[in-house]
Amino acid sequence: MREVLKLLLLFAFLQTPGFAAYANETPSGIPFAEMENRIDEVVARYLGRTTPGAAVVVVKDGEIIFSRGYGYADTERAVPVDPALTVFE
Repeated sequence: MREVLKLLLLFAFLQTPGFAAYANETPSGIPFAEMENRIDEVVARYLGRTTPGAAVVVVKDGEIIFSRGYGYADTERAVPVDPALTVFE
């Protein structure tokens, strides 16, 4: 769970004013080209174990640069998570 929190905090920096210095990588040094794989790896550790689904959206300069749903929003009906539509409590 700590790694998920770290990931969320890391990507929160994408919205900070000083982020312009990070044109091709996150503040922690993850190149944007590797971001998708890194997010997939972290989510895979928890998906189906501690949570049935998750949504990750990364925003830079007001634009979505990554958006993906993982797992299920409704496990009984096998409804996949849609980051644009799924509401989490």
